[in-house]
Amino acid sequence: MIESVSSKIIRCFLNQSIIDETHKDVYQYGLIVVIQFMITIISMIVIGLIFNLFFENLCFIIVFKLLRKFSGGLHSKKFSICFSVSIVLNFLILFVYRFFVLNPCFLIIIPIELVSSILLLFFSPIKNANKDISKNALRIYKYIETIICAFVMALSIVLVLNRNVYSYFICMAILVDTIFVVLGHIKN
Repeated sequence: MIESVSSKIIRCFLNQSIIDETHKDVYQYGLIVVIQFMITIISMIVIGLIFNLFFENLCFIIVFKLLRKFSGGLHSKKFSICFSVSIVLNFLILFVYRFFVLNPCFLIIIPIELVSSILLLFFSPIKNANKDISKNALRIYKYIETIICAFVMALSIVLVLNRNVYSYFICMAILVDTIFVVLGHIKN
């Protein structure tokens, strides 16, 4: 269905001379990726609204997507599987928080994040079979990821010291990304 919608949009762009016919496939692929990303993000935002944890979930999404962008890790070949896993994980993180962790144990957040960050930085970035990345780009990704990890950890420590629940969502974002990276490393 996504391919059909993107194909119609691309045809419309071609008919109005907005894009060039020679780059049609590139635009088609890019549009499919954007539509898939938007479907996932909107669905996750709706889940956050359902749990009445909009901003907390937004914190999780932002940290996770930032780390994921530069760390790589396990990827699915099918959008439906990727989408399903994303939604189930997001639902579980919010469900566990809402019904079991209302008052996070702040003492374990920092060790979980520290171990996760070390594993993340040790194993990533993971190359994706669908995306060829040069050694230089991998070094740059590692550098950016290290900066993001350091910033997120510092922010989380401040939040933990202030007993702020956002530290739980940052911790979950780092943990989930680390799991995907380690699984991607094992798969490779």
